[in-house]
Amino acid sequence: NRFSTCVLKMPLYDYQLHPLTAVLNSVLNHRGREYLLVFSRQSGKNEAVAHLLVYLLNMYRRQGGNIVFAAIGDGLGRGQRRLHQRLNNPWNRHHWRKAANPTRVQLGRSSVVFISSHPQSFAPGETADHLLVIDELQDQDPLYLESTFTPMRAAKNATAVYLGTVRSRSDALWQKKEQLEQLQAADGRQRVFWAGPEQVTDANPQYGRFLQDQVTRYGRHHPIIASEYYLEPLE
Repeated sequence: NRFSTCVLKMPLYDYQLHPLTAVLNSVLNHRGREYLLVFSRQSGKNEAVAHLLVYLLNMYRRQGGNIVFAAIGDGLGRGQRRLHQRLNNPWNRHHWRKAANPTRVQLGRSSVVFISSHPQSFAPGETADHLLVIDELQDQDPLYLESTFTPMRAAKNATAVYLGTVRSRSDALWQKKEQLEQLQAADGRQRVFWAGPEQVTDANPQYGRFLQDQVTRYGRHHPIIASEYYLEPLE
């Protein structure tokens, strides 16, 4: 948290730091593990990942290597914009640059490469040397991810982080959740990080006040309230 507090000037909450610690352990020790992060809406999931990306760019700026960030539609643009904002910190402001074909952000010899994960888009054969990030997993085609993006991790046994919003028990997010929970049960190592409104409100009471207003307005079982805030499948 010292990096977020002192360099990025944005301290993270414990529910954000806990999964980042596990992910970093896997990345730095080349363990190649997979992690799923599901937080209540607007509680800082993508913010935490942006901090992770800036930290890794700094860690590997001399050694080099790629991080691959994949998303569908505007998820790519949001990921890029947030990373640009966090790189405009006192350490990195005048040292990072953008490049194209494919779109990437570079700091020294390290890069975050942004690639569309839509099945009809062209996904170049990039290598994820350190980390693969898949955003909005609930909207992804799991077979396409396995055939196109998972092999990007092979050469360096890179770690994978999946992000998303709860929608259905039949989508790619829920499939990954069940798969990783089986691995958790086998070896006791947490891979699924589920931060619901109780955890978020404990850290940030203002979030709780906002959510209570939404529940009062729409009802606790409104589909958006149930799935995006309380992390309950729509079924």
